[in-house]
Amino acid sequence: MEGAWFGDDADECIVGRNFAKKNSVLISNPVYLASPTSDSGLALKVTGIFSSGGSEDDAVVAPLSIVQEYLGKPGQYCKLYVSALTKPEDNFARRDPKTMKPDEFERWSCSLYVSSIAYSIGQILLGTDVRVIRRVVEGEG
Repeated sequence: MEGAWFGDDADECIVGRNFAKKNSVLISNPVYLASPTSDSGLALKVTGIFSSGGSEDDAVVAPLSIVQEYLGKPGQYCKLYVSALTKPEDNFARRDPKTMKPDEFERWSCSLYVSSIAYSIGQILLGTDVRVIRRVVEGEG
């Protein structure tokens, strides 16, 4: 990534490389986002330009709290995507964490299994429906 990540509650964003190129956006430039519900817009300072190799390269990524407030939906969220390099799942990874002894659960939850990451997200974001979407990055063997 070129530049820096945005502040948690700042009117800042990062943009994908394709978006930046198509819209002639540079770091420190403002990006103006239109609202689907009003005539006013939201100005965000670009703090970084990133490349993920996926559809995110055409996107603007901003703090969730800022976008929710702007849309008049504070504290709500619709989708959250997490991209992570993970450890291939084995029989241990597929076990139900509720059946594990404390030491097994600790080892499982500290491993980079897709299942343990999804489980942890579900424990933090109570009331959510956590689903695993498997996508293999092109070029990985």
